[in-house]
Amino acid sequence: MRRKVFVPVLLFALLFSLSAAAAPKDALVVGIHADAKTLDPHVSNDSVSHNAMLQIYERLVTLDEKNDLVPQLAERWETPDPLTYKFYLKKGVKFHNGEELTAEDVLFSFKRAMGPEAGAIRAYSDCIDPDGFETPDKYTIVIRTKEPMAAFLASMKHAYASIVNKKAVEEAGERYGNAPVGTGPFKFVEWRKGDRIVFERFDDYHGEKPRIKTMTLRAIPEATSRVIELETGNVDLIYYVPTSDVKRLRANSSIDVIQTPGSLVYYMGMNTERKPFDDPRVRRAVDLAIDKEGVVDAVFEGFAAVPAGAWAPAVKYAPADAAPLVQNLEEAAKLLKEAGYPNGFKTELWIQDRKDRIDMATIIQAQLQEVGVEVEIKVLEWGAYLEKLKSGEHQMYILGWSASAPAHDPFFYVGPKFHSRFSGPSNRVRLKDAETDRLIDLGAITPDGPERAKIYADLWARLNELRPWVYLAIPDFFYGKVKSLKGMEHLNDRSVNYLGTAFFEE
Repeated sequence: MRRKVFVPVLLFALLFSLSAAAAPKDALVVGIHADAKTLDPHVSNDSVSHNAMLQIYERLVTLDEKNDLVPQLAERWETPDPLTYKFYLKKGVKFHNGEELTAEDVLFSFKRAMGPEAGAIRAYSDCIDPDGFETPDKYTIVIRTKEPMAAFLASMKHAYASIVNKKAVEEAGERYGNAPVGTGPFKFVEWRKGDRIVFERFDDYHGEKPRIKTMTLRAIPEATSRVIELETGNVDLIYYVPTSDVKRLRANSSIDVIQTPGSLVYYMGMNTERKPFDDPRVRRAVDLAIDKEGVVDAVFEGFAAVPAGAWAPAVKYAPADAAPLVQNLEEAAKLLKEAGYPNGFKTELWIQDRKDRIDMATIIQAQLQEVGVEVEIKVLEWGAYLEKLKSGEHQMYILGWSASAPAHDPFFYVGPKFHSRFSGPSNRVRLKDAETDRLIDLGAITPDGPERAKIYADLWARLNELRPWVYLAIPDFFYGKVKSLKGMEHLNDRSVNYLGTAFFEE
């Protein structure tokens, strides 16, 4: 009797086990290079935070993978004149806390994006007329700009235009960045600072629901560790695959390596408010002392191009025939002497704790030594690094910049980084130049065409004359993923990607 009972139980257990093993995987784990600073879309302008927030927030309109405008929370919109945008909201859209989306939430969100909380993202909301809002009914909102704005609708790709729930923000107060509420396909579950952020599928989502149930963003700052985690199956997707690991990963039959052309410019910024970098001759001398081709070969193993200006060739109005500044130690030494530094000077170079940045800084340190410039490298954790850059204490620093709103309009590359209005929060070189400001403002309001092209040609030349940045590299961008992970064809070099299209092949 005992055996008759035991066999069916054993068979049942075996069948259950086989059924469970055959069940499709519905948990996505992503390895990223740093932890987010916040999950509040109105207080940060860094790509790591944006990547996390893109999963939970939506905007009125956005750009698709082809950079075409598409509706998101607005079902349609009208532009009765160059300053006026009228949006008709989708009805029945729910926030993650169960509240219905209304025009009041949209009004609250845009006013908040223009307020004191906004900080680094005000470069995007600055064009909006603070008195230009109307809410004719519960599902309609009118937004006016101060001046005609060539890329206003496209700017909503950026997190600044994320719609938050008024009730949730007011209830959470200063804690809101740790308790986000959006309308997107994923809702926030938990955040273990410095380790991981966990999301789960929002079953009341108004659009197409994700096929995965849970998503975890794991902060793995060390590149080698990220690669190992992918190889051992602990993560399904990693950002920033080092070029030194590409060949080995491509030989792994269970892993795909995705290579995308770059539009992210790696640069070394110089604080124009601090000596000796307040002198354009010094900035140009530093640029001339650096062998950018050598940086590309050594750090990126040739998987990169040397930039000729402040925005990548893939972006509108980049001059087709522009050439990078070539290393010239003799000319660099001559300029330093003219500026009053015949024996060079001592300075600091701040960098993020990331291998490619450390490698670049080490090469730059050695090359500047050849013209008498002694560089002390300071390596900082990502969050602390961004905070310290706001203080203005820095002299030189290395960052990458690729505006996500929109991908191919130069205003969103140069406006936040060089306009004097944003000196500090996003204009970290603290450039204050009237001609640069004039050209940026003019480029923002001029419709696309030959006149706008001339404006950006002049701006390109002006920035190259002032040299607040040393343009280091435009690297190709590499992702690594397990072969069974599909739906990731839209991955791009800006590291701000929506992951809700992901699924695992059975």
